[in-house]
Parts: sequence; structure tokens; C-alpha cells
Amino acid sequence: MKKHILIIFAIILSVFLTASSSWALTLYFTEDLSSDGLGSSPYGEVTLTQSGSNVDFAVTLYDNSNFVITGVDRYDFFFNANDISLTDISFSDTSLKAATGDFGDSGKGFYDYGIVYDGQKNGGAGAMPGPIYFTVSNSIISDFISEEVVALNQKDYIFSADIISGTTNYTGLIAVPNYTIPEPATMLLLGFGLLGLTGFRRKFK
Repeated sequence: MKKHILIIFAIILSVFLTASSSWALTLYFTEDLSSDGLGSSPYGEVTLTQSGSNVDFAVTLYDNSNFVITGVDRYDFFFNANDISLTDISFSDTSLKAATGDFGDSGKGFYDYGIVYDGQKNGGAGAMPGPIYFTVSNSIISDFISEEVVALNQKDYIFSADIISGTTNYTGLIAVPNYTIPEPATMLLLGFGLLGLTGFRRKFK
């Protein structure tokens, strides 16, 4: 039994040490903020990967949907962040660019950062399939998903995107809702708790 406990502890510790410098989290666009309907949820995903001191973003749409720019804000993807600057954002695709501003509301809440294809036309004529890839230097995943950052949105959304649906052909906004996200430190604490319960049970057998 003791051997099993040590193995479990080693696995948990290994996961924590690995995850602290390199781990990924995928969140899903499940909220349809359009007035006409964009088909069945989920509509896409946002994967954040911690890579050393950088966070890599991959924003992918499902069901042949495309990124578009509509309305007042005219950006494809929106997010908030803690303690980053515009110069921290970089792209491997030089057709993409980032901007800061007061992007809201149109039902999506408020965001400080927007990503768009340079020279993209308005509406369906400028539809882009993506995915959208970019990197934010000198950051950690919690800089984009913490409760403090989500509160800036005022509608409890983490990310939003403007799309044209591949199933209904309507345009509209989609969003990733806020919910409790397990982080590596939480996983480690849970592991210690399980080990403690195991020891407690053995003591009283």
C-alpha cells in the first residue's frame, strides 16, 4: 500500500512540475450572442498553451464557420488581460494584427484587446477561416482567465469572436463563458488531500 501511495504522489508531483512551465487549457465558444442563430454549440475553441514565460493562443472555429468583422468594433477576436502591453503580442501570420481599445458592448461585454486580419473587408465578403494563432510574451494563462480579468468584461465572458456560421450563414458574436478552471496548483492540493485521506483510513483499519 505504501508503494502505491508513493507512486501516486510521484505522478501528482510530476504533473505539477511539468504543468507549471508547460501546460495547455482549451475553452469552448458555447454562447450564441447573435439575433438570428448560428447553429449548434459549441462553435469553436480557444486553446491557451503555457510555453515557458509565453502563452500561445490558438482560436479555432467549427463547422466551416469563418471569422468576420461587423458592427462598430470590427475585430475578429476579443480578450482581456492582466499586466500585458500591445508589444507583448506577436504573430507568425503577418496578416494579423492586434489593437487596444474599449471594445464593447453589442451583447459581448467589454474587452481591452482585439485581433483582426489586416485589410479585412466588412461582413461575409471578408470572411477568414482561421485558425488565429498568436503569442503573448511575459505572461501566464491566469493573466487571461482569472476572476479579476473576467470581471472587466462585465458580462462574465472570457473571450468573444465575430463569425459567419458555416451552418446558417448568419453573422454574429460568440463567447466563452466564465466557469471554474482547474490550474496545476489546484491539482497538487487535491493530490495531497487524497493522500491524506488514504493515510487516515489506514490508521483506523
